[in-house]
Amino acid sequence: MLERVVNKITPKEKKVEHSLKEMIRRAYQPIIKASLSPVGPLYVELEIVNVGNGAATNVELTFSSKPGKFKSAWYHPLLVAGQSECLMLPEGNLEKLAKESDVIELKGKYQDVFGETYKIDEKLDIKKIQKGWHKGRMVLKKTLEDRVVDLTRHVERIERTLGRMIALTSGVLVKTPRDIEAEVEEFKKRREERKKESGSKGAS
Repeated sequence: MLERVVNKITPKEKKVEHSLKEMIRRAYQPIIKASLSPVGPLYVELEIVNVGNGAATNVELTFSSKPGKFKSAWYHPLLVAGQSECLMLPEGNLEKLAKESDVIELKGKYQDVFGETYKIDEKLDIKKIQKGWHKGRMVLKKTLEDRVVDLTRHVERIERTLGRMIALTSGVLVKTPRDIEAEVEEFKKRREERKKESGSKGAS
């Protein structure tokens, strides 16, 4: 009975079924990528990240420098989408690493949740990364220097403004609101006294 039902599936339906399976597989496909991640101003480490949409299982790889100075193996049972792991390099100083080797070569494999296997075959150009890293550091250094220059100029403008204000107010008696209020009261008092004096003279 089952064979009859299966036999009734047309080639077109088989094609649609295959397309749906392929869409689902791609929607949950993991993609493992590697990069050199900075650790402080001089050192780097190897970062393994799953940039795909699905989980990667049984991730196993070897990474080695060419010309060969080191070779290491690594395994992780599960890397979910977006998860990353950082691995220490035998030589983490980027300057020394670039002098000793040209590339870091990664080879390995992993699986998706459906059991399909994918290969890892990647090379990281150490000298190219070093040049880009130095360029980024130079840009950052220049940006900081520009900000320091701007702040210095701003402080100089403030100093010049304060200098002009001091020069303008030099020798000028500065009165507080309380002083002015006391003077107004004194003026009112004298005016009242003059009025009284004028009234007494008129009466005599």
